[in-house]
Amino acid sequence: MAEARLTLAHKTQALEILRTTHQASVRELQDSALDELLPTLQRELALDEKWKEWAEAYVDDDGTMFRMFRKHGFSKSATLSALRNALLLPLPLLDLPHTHPSIAITFSPPDPPTLHVCLTYLTPYSLSSFRETLLFCYEKLRLHLAEEGLLGFYCVLDLGGARIRDILSDVIPWYTTELQPRYPSMCAATFIINYTWMYGGLWSVFRRVAPAQALSRIFFLSTEDLATFFPSCLPPSEELSPVYSYPNLALDTWEDRPSSPIRFSALEQPTPERTRWRLLVTLAGMLGTRMRSAGWWKRWRWLGWILLLLLVRWWVSRRPRRAFDRR
Repeated sequence: MAEARLTLAHKTQALEILRTTHQASVRELQDSALDELLPTLQRELALDEKWKEWAEAYVDDDGTMFRMFRKHGFSKSATLSALRNALLLPLPLLDLPHTHPSIAITFSPPDPPTLHVCLTYLTPYSLSSFRETLLFCYEKLRLHLAEEGLLGFYCVLDLGGARIRDILSDVIPWYTTELQPRYPSMCAATFIINYTWMYGGLWSVFRRVAPAQALSRIFFLSTEDLATFFPSCLPPSEELSPVYSYPNLALDTWEDRPSSPIRFSALEQPTPERTRWRLLVTLAGMLGTRMRSAGWWKRWRWLGWILLLLLVRWWVSRRPRRAFDRR
């Protein structure tokens, strides 16, 4: 794990060099967005002054624009297209009276801030509050990174006792479609704790569709390694997040876990969604992006299309045909 800390330090230095190198291009991109993109969107979609004020502050964030510029291969046209989509997402809340207790932020300068996310007590009843709180924390972290001149934060993801179905059908599709486009590459590293063999299948699928750059920022740690090599990323106290009052949830089964100290009586059950279909579309999009960037796909894509057509033909032929009465 000492290598992980050294790797993150090298990545931070490399990002600082890239930001200095592309500083002029990022400034040009910001000027183009402020002079052309924002007025066009406000005029065509009749957006109010509240949106304009937030959008101007968002575009004026050098760190966010650099991360988006880098994510899209330092292409101005691709970055402006992604920026347009990000600006049209629902505005984040500036104040959230009731936050989800499974999410917290800790600050330990000079290390980057740490976002703590515990999926143990994530349920369909608390999903709406979880999304709002995570979006609220991401916006607060973006403002903090812009103020301090940092390029990323650390995230500690606690999987102790979390149900795989909730992660697959609820968290991943929402994260990839609504959160990641607005805050690209803002998470410098993710430390996963309290993981078990149950998540092996999920990880085997994820590492085949996720970009290599994202995989290089994911680390599986024990709580002892986290305390030894990343002490600033330790979970917050029980006053900040009561779900951490049970540190050994990974050793318990779902039925044997203690009852949750969190009550969601004030939350309404969200309307049912086609989560399986959204998950399939999300994974297909991630796989398509990965394949389009691969050199072998550009050479052998014609063979892939032929195999896909044969697979569709086989699937159609094996379906039972309807019997028609001839009169």
